[in-house]
Amino acid sequence: MFDDHTQAPCSNPGRHAIRADSVRRDAEPEAAEDNMVPVGSGEAIATSNGNDSNPAVNVAVQIDRPEPSLEEAHVLSETEFQLTPSAVLDSSEQVDGEFKNLLPHIDADTRGPSNLRSTSTKIAHLRAAFEKEGASADMVQSKRRFHSADRGTDRLAEKEREYWKEIGHLRDERDKEAEVKQLFQARCVELEDEIELLKQRVGARDGKVQEDDRGTKESARDSKISSEMGSPFSDVFGDVEAERKKQKDVDMPTAELHIPQTRSAQVEILERQIADLKRTISTATRMDPVRADTDLAQEMGVLHHELQNWTVNTYRRAKADSTPAEMVAKLNMVAAAPYVDALRRVYATYDASAKLAIYQSTAMAYILEIFTANLLFGLGSSEQEWQARVIQTAESLTHVLSPHAYNRWRSVTLDVIRHTNSLQEATEAVGMSIVEKICAALAAVSDVAATGSQRLALNNIIRRTISLAHLFRVQRAQYEFTLPTAGSSFRGEIMDDIAAEDDDLGQCRPIRCATFLSVVKVGDEFGDSLHLRNVLVKAKVLCTTSDDS
Repeated sequence: MFDDHTQAPCSNPGRHAIRADSVRRDAEPEAAEDNMVPVGSGEAIATSNGNDSNPAVNVAVQIDRPEPSLEEAHVLSETEFQLTPSAVLDSSEQVDGEFKNLLPHIDADTRGPSNLRSTSTKIAHLRAAFEKEGASADMVQSKRRFHSADRGTDRLAEKEREYWKEIGHLRDERDKEAEVKQLFQARCVELEDEIELLKQRVGARDGKVQEDDRGTKESARDSKISSEMGSPFSDVFGDVEAERKKQKDVDMPTAELHIPQTRSAQVEILERQIADLKRTISTATRMDPVRADTDLAQEMGVLHHELQNWTVNTYRRAKADSTPAEMVAKLNMVAAAPYVDALRRVYATYDASAKLAIYQSTAMAYILEIFTANLLFGLGSSEQEWQARVIQTAESLTHVLSPHAYNRWRSVTLDVIRHTNSLQEATEAVGMSIVEKICAALAAVSDVAATGSQRLALNNIIRRTISLAHLFRVQRAQYEFTLPTAGSSFRGEIMDDIAAEDDDLGQCRPIRCATFLSVVKVGDEFGDSLHLRNVLVKAKVLCTTSDDS
């Protein structure tokens, strides 16, 4: 039986009872039992409006249906019959159709509008209840499908996190291997120095032993001469010499055993350790200096932001009331010959609204020297002979080797040279000179002197620039570094206008200044295919406005 829009199996499988409680108004519990609509074989459909005293209201319709056999009744009684919403709905529609077909045969008195409305309302409420249950079931299924989609999205996110975690782990391993390599190299140098020191000690001890042997031989010769001459002191000297010889014979075996068994053994052990360390370094910690283009571009982006922040923090309060002629005059007093020509074009169109961009362009003109240096920045700056020979050898090999072979030689050779102490000392000195030049030029044009902390910050930027320039040079591929000059035409393929909202706005205007250089890769990562060109970093430029034009 069904109650409150729910369904349950009936006690009799052949009889379906449907209670329409939703259409009851003020019926008593006893009258609710009369509102049952039995549907079955050989049964009647009875409808009531709750008033049993009026016989004209009650309607009984006999529906002829075949009675089930005893076997079928037995099977139905033993089998649990579960109704579904669709089955009950079909039964209600069938009963409604049969009821309408029998309406013409019913007396006019018994076909009252209240009875028809009651029956139709019951069926409509039941149908609405079943449709509501079907909609709720579909909603549950849709929610489950949505949950499955969320679960799939979480799974993809988890895989992506694992991927980046593995990338970070590999980078950490690479950094650790680089540190181990440096430690092993330092240890090798220390062991080699210790071996040299031990060899010197062994040589000094051997010389002392030989000197003692010569002294012993001379004493023996003197004793022999004295004995032959028969000197009265021969007995005394003979006894002293005999005692000395006896003591020497006792000490010599110990010294002879001590030298080969201790010093020589230590030297041999240390040499074996150095050989093992060299093999370990060459096999386990060998690293390829080739870096991806994305890594190099990212490092250049960091350098650009650091230089921009330093310029803003140092000179944002500088006065900008000077005329272009005055700025050029100040610049000529401090700028050196290689830089004054390029900077004179920048300050010839000086505008107070673009002072920070012009100051950054001034610093970038000096920094460009670090990237455009021959081979490695700092190589050849000192008077050391080996540096001059390396530069001369590189110039000679360009005419002998193929581009692929030369790029490979350059990558390996410069990667070894850049870690030497002599080159690092030279680059440190040259880097400090660039810091002084930048601070002097900017102090002259802005009337603001950099403080000690600001100089230290600029020195760190220059060190980072030198390290990055060396990293570019040890790659097998070749790179071109260009800083656009003031007054040149804008080229969108290698330049970005930092003040334009649209790239097309700067194409028809000349460049006022360039705040950062461009990097173009020539060839592939192995030094081949030199016809290929790839722009890694676009130059940051400031174009003139329409008013200036």
